[in-house]
Amino acid sequence: QALALWALALTPSEYRNHEVLPKLAYYVAVGGVGGWGDNADPEGAAFASLALSAYDESRGSAQPDVKLEVTSGDVDILQAEWTSSGVDGGNTQEEETPLALASNRVEWAELASPPEDLHFSAIGTGEIFVGALLRFVPARVFTNALFRGLYVEKTIRMADPVTGQGVGRPLQVVEAGKVVVVTL
Repeated sequence: QALALWALALTPSEYRNHEVLPKLAYYVAVGGVGGWGDNADPEGAAFASLALSAYDESRGSAQPDVKLEVTSGDVDILQAEWTSSGVDGGNTQEEETPLALASNRVEWAELASPPEDLHFSAIGTGEIFVGALLRFVPARVFTNALFRGLYVEKTIRMADPVTGQGVGRPLQVVEAGKVVVVTL
């Protein structure tokens, strides 16, 4: 993905405005499938850094000066400011990436009931990507099938060490460390 982003960012301008380019840049920035940090592939990280640098240059965002505020009613969700020297605000102690990331965690109980809409306010120049994640933990875990308009079935089976396919009858309990195949 980093090589594709790099190639597209360096091509003539008609490709630089394609709708998939910002999505690809975001995917590369957050580490794609492999992620960043101690287990990252150094070669992949180098290509990602080059690609993101070329992308920023192509978008006029190599020297950002952007302030972002995200709120829900009276609750501050995130306040951060990006400049050419990095990011200030939010939780910036996440895994190391080639981009300056800001994040924050807000507990559901801190929001109004029902929660108000998210309001995004950005002032300045440069391009930023915003993602919101909602972690849902059901109040009660159901062991039997439950229907609420969408039918999803999960089957857990032991993995065949040769083929990697699920074998045997569906399992309810699995010992820690065992390799299984989960089919949805």
